[in-house]
Amino acid sequence: MLTVYGKPQLLVTKSFIVIFGIIVAAYGEDHSSALRDGPCPDIKNALSIDIAKFSGNWYGAKENRYGAKENSLDILGRVNCSLLTLQRHGADQWAVLYSGISQKTKERLSVTATAKILDKKTTIVNYNFISSVPLVKTYWVLSTDYIRKAIVVSCEQVGSQHQIQLWSNKRSPEDCSSDDDEEDLANAMRTLGINITMTPISQLGCVYY
Repeated sequence: MLTVYGKPQLLVTKSFIVIFGIIVAAYGEDHSSALRDGPCPDIKNALSIDIAKFSGNWYGAKENRYGAKENSLDILGRVNCSLLTLQRHGADQWAVLYSGISQKTKERLSVTATAKILDKKTTIVNYNFISSVPLVKTYWVLSTDYIRKAIVVSCEQVGSQHQIQLWSNKRSPEDCSSDDDEEDLANAMRTLGINITMTPISQLGCVYY
C-alpha cells in the first residue's frame, strides 16, 4: 500500500487556484454514488513492493469514475496525459511528481508529494499543496510486473462509509490503449468485492514536460 505524507506543494504557481479549487470542490460535493457502506476492505492481496523496481514513470491508462463528478481521490481533478514519477528517496520513500492536463481548463497541473512505504505494502502519500490542511492518501499495489503494467487502489473512509478508486497504469504511454490489463483488473475487483466500469485515460498527443 502506498501512502503520501506532508503538505502538498504545487510546482506550477499559476495553477494553484485551479488545483485548490478542484480539491475544495471535491471535498464539498455529494459523493453518494461513490460511497459504499462499512469500512474500507482489508487489502489482503496487496503486493509487497520492490521499491527500486517500482520507481520511475507510470502513465495513467484507466480509472473508475463516479459519473461526471470528481471526488476527493481525484487529486488533480479529471486529467488527461497523467504521469506519475516516483524517485526513490532512502530505503522506504519516494519523491513523487504527479501531473496531467485538466479536462476542464486544458491547463497543465502538477503536484509534488512524499511517499512512504509501510510494511512494504501500504503507501502513504503526503501531497504538497499550499494549504493548512495536509492532504494524505493511502494506496496499495494489487498487481504489477514492474516493466509494463500495474494495478493500484486507494480507499478513503467517509464516516461510516468508504469510497474506492482503482487505476491501471502503464510504463509506456503507447501501451495505455492496450487491454492487456483486463484480467488484472478483473482479479482486483474480485479481491475488493466490487464490480465497476473503468474509463480510459487519454494519452494521445501528450507532451509531458
